[in-house]
Amino acid sequence: VGLPLEFAIPGEGEQALELVKRAHAEGAFISIAHPAWYALTIEETMPFVPYSHAIEIHNTGSADVDRPTSWHFADQMYARGVKLGAVAADDAHFNDPRGDLADVAGGWVHVKADALDEQAILTALKAGDYYSSTGPEIEDLSFDGEVLRVTTSPVDQYIVSGAGARFARTYRPGQTTAEFHIRRDDGSLQPWAQKNFFRLTAV
Repeated sequence: VGLPLEFAIPGEGEQALELVKRAHAEGAFISIAHPAWYALTIEETMPFVPYSHAIEIHNTGSADVDRPTSWHFADQMYARGVKLGAVAADDAHFNDPRGDLADVAGGWVHVKADALDEQAILTALKAGDYYSSTGPEIEDLSFDGEVLRVTTSPVDQYIVSGAGARFARTYRPGQTTAEFHIRRDDGSLQPWAQKNFFRLTAV
């Protein structure tokens, strides 16, 4: 996202990594596209990480091959200390056998930008000032280092998950707010917060 119009098309024999480096040098926001669809391995992807800003964790078009989500891939990256953003997209090609609009508006990114213009949006994306969704809207989100607070459109559950199978969840159909405390009553970190990363999902 954000390539200049004069960006040169790939040259003959130009490999993907060289192309990504060139796009990065031109100031683009770069996402690792639908790794589940490609069945990418972490090892294959690591050379691209220094030039990438995000991982595409949802791609509606990838549902065609039963691989629409790549959260597992992002989680493996996070567990290795790689901190990239998480973006969603529909990747619409308008030729779905179920109908031309069947792959439209299945995933998107909400950006918190200072203005509705290209540079402001690009700056916000690179700063991580966005969230990705397939439906729910986040109205407010804050984390003061101790408590994670969220307000959203009505959802059935909030899930905070960390390393391995560790998580916390609130289930209440139609809820719009939740709080998650990073520490237990004895002062120790919650199990889901012990590996320096956790993510919030609203469903």
